[in-house]
Amino acid sequence: MKLGELIQQTAQRLKRARLHYGHGTDNARDEAAFLVLRGLGLPFDTDLERSARPERVESLIQKRIEERIPAAYLLKEAWLDGVPFYVDRRVIVPRSHIAFLFKRLRVRPKRILDLCTGSGCLAPGLSTALFRAGREKDFARAEELRSRFLPLEDARDAYRRGLDAAIASGDRRAGGEMQEALEMLE
Repeated sequence: MKLGELIQQTAQRLKRARLHYGHGTDNARDEAAFLVLRGLGLPFDTDLERSARPERVESLIQKRIEERIPAAYLLKEAWLDGVPFYVDRRVIVPRSHIAFLFKRLRVRPKRILDLCTGSGCLAPGLSTALFRAGREKDFARAEELRSRFLPLEDARDAYRRGLDAAIASGDRRAGGEMQEALEMLE
């Protein structure tokens, strides 16, 4: 079977399952391409005439249909404006419309607080240099740039720990860790 045929067949199965899209794709065909190509570890620009082994992605397709798990969670990957991000069930899958909104900003913000989404993609997403590196497939450079945003991710995680501790103890003040996290962002 060729990749294109496998994608088409998968799209038909997804369509029959009446799934919800919106975690990076908005239709069965794109979702099928994402599941098949990335499930096989292939780039999006792979020749669709290439042969494919359906059994290598069948479990992903079945989970998507039967358990209705978003493809991004199954693949542990979501893309925002051409840049891949690791995602799992602990995070909100970045939505492509967010990148579109950022591009439409008339004034470039000096600070962005990317808090409680989990993937940490919004702050680095505003970095033109990071997106340029991703588009050019210079992943080493993209990772180096992304690492500059790790303090924001650390702050986000510290905020969560403080908030979780405050909720568990019944303390409405969110504890010292939250304060430290907020100070890191100033």
